[in-house]
Amino acid sequence: METYFHFLQKTYNDIIAGALLSQDSYNCAALLNPLAFSSAKNCELCACHFFRKLDAQISSSLDPINNEHDISKNFSHLKCHAREIILLQLTLIDMMLAKLHLQEVATEIKQKYVEILRILQESNIVSELIHLLRSSDKQLSHMASKSLASLVHFQLREENSLNSAWLAFCLETLSGFPSNSWIAECLWTLTNIIKEILNDDNTCKEGDLKKLLTPLDNMLENFYSSILSYYSSAHNVPLSATSTNDMNSFLDLFELLVASRIQVPLNLGCQRVLFLNSYDIGCLATSPVPGFIKKKSIALLKNCILHKAGEDLIKTKALPSSPRDPHFDNDRLALADTVLHFVNSDWLGRLCVSGNTRHFDGSTIEPQAQAKGNFDVVIFRSLSLLLLKALETKIQDFAYKTESQVHLESVMGLLLTVLKSHLKPPASICLLEHPCMWISLFIEQDDEMVEAVKSLLAIYLNSKR
Repeated sequence: METYFHFLQKTYNDIIAGALLSQDSYNCAALLNPLAFSSAKNCELCACHFFRKLDAQISSSLDPINNEHDISKNFSHLKCHAREIILLQLTLIDMMLAKLHLQEVATEIKQKYVEILRILQESNIVSELIHLLRSSDKQLSHMASKSLASLVHFQLREENSLNSAWLAFCLETLSGFPSNSWIAECLWTLTNIIKEILNDDNTCKEGDLKKLLTPLDNMLENFYSSILSYYSSAHNVPLSATSTNDMNSFLDLFELLVASRIQVPLNLGCQRVLFLNSYDIGCLATSPVPGFIKKKSIALLKNCILHKAGEDLIKTKALPSSPRDPHFDNDRLALADTVLHFVNSDWLGRLCVSGNTRHFDGSTIEPQAQAKGNFDVVIFRSLSLLLLKALETKIQDFAYKTESQVHLESVMGLLLTVLKSHLKPPASICLLEHPCMWISLFIEQDDEMVEAVKSLLAIYLNSKR
């Protein structure tokens, strides 16, 4: 046990210090492979094998294990601490993968890391990580997801191919909705892979993303429809914790797919489906789902129409729509149509924009300590900006100009009516003395205030022409 931890600790220190690993690549890969400790049977078989090998091959700086009694003794310790060992192994694998992206790391060190990672791939580590991903231990599952995403991305970069075991896992899991129990875990991994590709400075970003999404395109489109229709049909049935986790992961993934369209338009259905079929996303805001899912669904629609999807998930700033994406304007117009259709069907009246105020840790503030009116400014600010941008998009469409004034008055009238019903300022303050005063909603979010002013100005100029 001490020998094993000694090796892992030394490896950790070498990676942190940027030093070349002293061990042979095959030894390093063998001792970093979580397969040895993911089950009692594997632990027993592999630990003995590894320790015999260590006795002959580990450098003199480590204490060798010399006999069967020591092997048995160390194995009993390893069995007790298998979880900690696996977590440390996954951490070290993640560290090596992260170092490959740093320019300051020496070439020979990177080459050693690449050798170790390729040996791990040849030993079928991806299948083992998929197994760990399904663990009931949330920390172990999370670390396995991170390592799995990084290894799949590594294979895309280094070998220009998509891992077949991971692809099969994704297709099987998503096609098995809603009976499959690992939807969220699958979506986490896919989201992290896309995030790594978009954050990568590699010039092959487009090729990597295309290889990743093309075989998943039809499945993702079908899954989008399946998960939304499934939960929208569950009338007045609150989501379970697992379903909430699935829905949260789903919203993150499809926001990132929209962000990938902004950076790398591939004209794939999975990049366009949210624009063309946004109705069910809007329905989430009036469904019996947790409040943060409602907020997230409205924020997602807002970010899509503002061309800012994924700005909190990736480091690259939003770019203008690419000339290689000829469908973007029409798709955004379709999204605006859906939003305005919602407004005209009394969506605002059914929408719950108030709720219990919460502390940063999630605990609820006592009623007497809450602001009067119990008004959720965040969700209403997002909603207002979404409607303004939808109006701007429609009014700028030439085919819509003849009826723009009617819809402008209708939508703005409904928006202000809902605002008045929820925001009740003190009698001494007449916040709504003039309709434009509702812009005060944006006073705490200056970037969204700028967007709101730009939309209002564009609406005004187009209406006066």
